[in-house]
Amino acid sequence: MKVKGYEFSISEFAGTLGDFGPLNPFLIGYVAILGVDPVGLFLMMGIANIVIGLLYNVPLSVEAKKAVGATALAQRWKPSQLYAVGVGTGVAWTLLGLSGITEKIVKVTPRCVVRGIQLSLALTLVLESTYLSRSNPLLAISLVFLAALLLRIKRIGRYVPAAIFLFAVGLLFAISTDVVPWMGISFRIPSLRIPTIDEILLTMITVGFAQIFLTLGNAVIATAALCQKYFPERKVSERHLALNMGLLNTISPFFGGVPLCHGADGVASQYLFGARTGGSMILEGILEIFLSLFFASSLVAVFSAFPQPVIGAMLFLTAFELTRVSVDLRTFPDIVVIVIVIAVSYVSNLGVAFVVGVATHFLLERLRRRR
Repeated sequence: MKVKGYEFSISEFAGTLGDFGPLNPFLIGYVAILGVDPVGLFLMMGIANIVIGLLYNVPLSVEAKKAVGATALAQRWKPSQLYAVGVGTGVAWTLLGLSGITEKIVKVTPRCVVRGIQLSLALTLVLESTYLSRSNPLLAISLVFLAALLLRIKRIGRYVPAAIFLFAVGLLFAISTDVVPWMGISFRIPSLRIPTIDEILLTMITVGFAQIFLTLGNAVIATAALCQKYFPERKVSERHLALNMGLLNTISPFFGGVPLCHGADGVASQYLFGARTGGSMILEGILEIFLSLFFASSLVAVFSAFPQPVIGAMLFLTAFELTRVSVDLRTFPDIVVIVIVIAVSYVSNLGVAFVVGVATHFLLERLRRRR
């Protein structure tokens, strides 16, 4: 069904499930380990998905901030610290978007650095896929093979989308463990959360400022470039992406929302599994709002019991798609920069890799001109 350019179909819904792979590890950790209330988390994510889908009419992923998530889980943050860093980064991105600094940074960012960021993300997804699949690698490999066949054979994949197939397999495994309780209905609304100034400053110093550089490379520049490649007729500007994340993160933490951003990996995942319009975002948002208000408690149990090799299979396929659309540069200096970005991101993080990549590109350009 199409409504004014928005498509609501099995394919679009499959695309929403494709976003489950990049999202799930952080969501499970936030709820099960840090004690974040799932009501506010899923409600604010759902609202964000609907708004973004209506604004752009493209599958523009809304996902957890990776650097923040990794730090918070490793250091066992309190939920209030998550809300605090969300507000801090939200204010920073709002200022960057309104001032026009984002566009100036984009203009001096070489294409090879963007490709390096995308391939670094692909490597991160492969490593995470391998880690999640370690309990049953044979299952993960089999699922990757079967899902690839569904993606390849369009006639079958049209009726059995790969993402729905993977999700159904995971759900059946989860139910078979007897860990998942009966889905009981209980209506709840999020409570108000007010982070302190001290928490905002401390979390920004700890990881917030590093996250801004990471977000700039992946969620702004790489995401805009990927949207341009997939949807050249629909404009998704870097400045708008910055403002999206600024307003979203400035508001949502007060209602229990966790730090969120866009992401090239999420866009690639949704596109790979069938999403082509903002309808996928709207469908995902409606589902998340419904689950948050009525099934928040049961949702925690389902996510916790979901087999990790299935998520690993999703992440591996997403990494392959991200690699496929990123390998389009051939000159030796570009390849050098890409390799350096990947190497630095592996030993450090994408924010540092972004800065080093830009510096390396201009250094090589200067040496070339001297010669």
